[in-house]
Formats: sequence, structure tokens, C-alpha cells
Amino acid sequence: MEIDYNLNLDLEELKTLDNHSVLNILNVVVFELLMFSENCGECVEVEPLLAELQKTADSIAAGTFDESYVANLNELKAKILTEIATSAESKGMEKKKFFTDTFYNVRAIFEILEIRIRELKDRKEEPMCWKSYSKNRLEKDLVNVFEAMASNSKGRYGFVYDRNDKGSDVYLVSFCFEGNESGDILMPPVFADVIRDLSANARKYTDPGGELKISVIQDHQSLKIEISDTGIGIPDDEIPDIIGFGYRAKNVNGKRTFGGGFGLTKAFYLMQLFSGKMWIDSRVGNDSGTTVRIILPVPSETDSVAIDSIA
Repeated sequence: MEIDYNLNLDLEELKTLDNHSVLNILNVVVFELLMFSENCGECVEVEPLLAELQKTADSIAAGTFDESYVANLNELKAKILTEIATSAESKGMEKKKFFTDTFYNVRAIFEILEIRIRELKDRKEEPMCWKSYSKNRLEKDLVNVFEAMASNSKGRYGFVYDRNDKGSDVYLVSFCFEGNESGDILMPPVFADVIRDLSANARKYTDPGGELKISVIQDHQSLKIEISDTGIGIPDDEIPDIIGFGYRAKNVNGKRTFGGGFGLTKAFYLMQLFSGKMWIDSRVGNDSGTTVRIILPVPSETDSVAIDSIA
């Protein structure tokens, strides 16, 4: 179904869309700290650390952050990791694995957070530019996101990329990246964020054992992004409204999530900004699943900048 939705957003909602991926990652850090505190008992005070995270989140949401925030985040990361390591030394061996997992999980989350903040700053400086991405960079970025999700799940699920490794507690992920003659893919940097958001949505509403497919194909005329899953699907009568700011389908209302329900809204808003089209096809019940497809026209003359590394 091609999506034709009258999306009217105020300034605060636009700020939320612009920053929501970074804020979601901060929410994951907060969750890790709360779980850490719960397992430590009264041996640790996380309130000052949570307050610093909230201050950072407020500044990002308001759009007032600058280069200093990367340095501040590094300091905050060091404080949190030191607190976890110190607490681990005071606890018995029965909780050593929990503290070790938390330590490496928080460190990985902060590494992703630092990258996202730098990307956000770059997008604010050149909001409408197109850049060239290597296929390896796009795949590596998504694998890093999936592995961070797996770590955060505390063993509830994982990801594999070969059908021979498929199991009931892992997601099978397949990638298809096709670019220009050099093999690179030209796209607006903000759509790297959209691909991550839609891939995270696909995982969120698909049970372990399901499949996720991420396709990004660019030729001379268009950029085509397609994210498919074998998840619970979206009821037919709700597909036209699923783009609404913060809207969630009725069949997912009881599902725990760190996000605010803005991923599809953001994708649709940006698709319109770049004069594209968007389709959502979904099935509920037997053979359920959802496919989101976005097509953008590639500009005839583009000042492209090669991006060679994940940083």
C-alpha cells in the first residue's frame, strides 16, 4: 500500500524525530544502570549518573549540544564503567558474569552513541546533502547495531547471517546492497539512520527465530530501501495511520520498548523531504510479516563525499 498521509508536525515533534535515535540509545544506558543498581542492592548510588545522562538527553533534545558533549560522554562512560568494575570487586563470584556482561554492554552502547552524536552533528550542518557509503560500511554498521541488541537482551536472543546457523532463539538477517559502478551507495546520511530505525522496528515486532531482510539498491535514477520481517504484522485498517506521530498498532500495545513509536513517522517525513515515495505491505495471522519500501529520486548532480569507515 502506498502511504499517502497528511503529516503535520510542530517544532517540538520535529526535534524529537531528529534526535530520537540518540535518545533511544541513552534510554538503553539508563535501563542498564537501573538493572545494575537493582543487582547491586545498596552498594552503589546511580542517581548522580542518571542525572548526568538526563542532562545530556535534555541538551540533545533541545538541539543545544556541541563538540564538548562527545568529551563529556567519554567522561560519563568512564565514571559508569569504573562504578561497575568497582562494584564487581565487592560482590561474590555468583554475580561476576552479570557485572562482566554489563561492563562490556555499556561500553559497546557508548561507542555506538558517540558515533550517532557525530552523525547528528554532521546532518545538522548539511541536512540535504547526499554522500557515498561503501557497502561494507553499511553492513558493518547494521551488524554492530544487531550485536548491541543481542548483548542488551541478556541472552534472550541473538543474530545469525547464514541460514545454516538458523535456530529458534536467533534472528536470521540477510543483506542486499547494490550500488554504482564503484560498488558504493549514494544516499542522504539521515537515511542511514532510517535504515537502522526500520531494522530495529523489524526486530522488535518479530519473535526470535524469525527473519529480517535489509535491502538498499541505488542506480542512476533512484535509491531503493526495503526492510522486511516475519513479525506480527500490522492490521490492514491501521496501515494508513501507522505513520502518525507516536502511533502504535493495537496488536503491539503491550510490548515493552525503549522507543517512542517515531521510526515510521521519521522515515515518512524524510521521504517527503527528499521527494520520494513510501509503501507498507503487511499481513497479520498465518504467514504474517511487514515490508517497508522507500524510493528516492537520485539527484542528477550531487556533491558526494566518500565515507570510508564506521566512524
